[in-house]
Amino acid sequence: MRLGLKVVLVFPGTADSAAGGSGNLVLDGLFGADIFWSGETDPSAMGAVAEDVCERLRERGAHPYLIPFGGSSALGARGYVEGGDEVRLQMPDVDHVMVALGSGGIMAGLVASLAEKRALGVHCGAVAHPAEVIAALATEVTGRGVTAESLRIRRDQVGPAYGALYE
Repeated sequence: MRLGLKVVLVFPGTADSAAGGSGNLVLDGLFGADIFWSGETDPSAMGAVAEDVCERLRERGAHPYLIPFGGSSALGARGYVEGGDEVRLQMPDVDHVMVALGSGGIMAGLVASLAEKRALGVHCGAVAHPAEVIAALATEVTGRGVTAESLRIRRDQVGPAYGALYE
């Protein structure tokens, strides 16, 4: 609410399933965010749930702006295009820039700036089809056809669950 904007968060599960949850959830409440629970739903359906919450807010006269999962959108990826440009300026001979690949925005921006051959993403399990997500975002940012097959992604580092320690 710092800038006069009301924050509304949409989480999977129920308030009961999150009882005793993370410190982040406690902070969300302390900072005044409204929290909507999707119930038991497939992770791929969360976008539709968030859209539905936005529609209900519009019906009440609000003007929501939906920030996608992980903040990953073409707009968000453009910030990482500039980051990639800075890497090229400071290290023109760099062969590889390795990033954690969560929701895809960082890698999409780096691919747009550095090209597929220099950007290497290490998949951490946040999205089911990371190559397709990144290809779509990078294509939108660059205006050229980036294909999922052209991306360099390591898929051997995904553990059993987010926040669960794993060898």
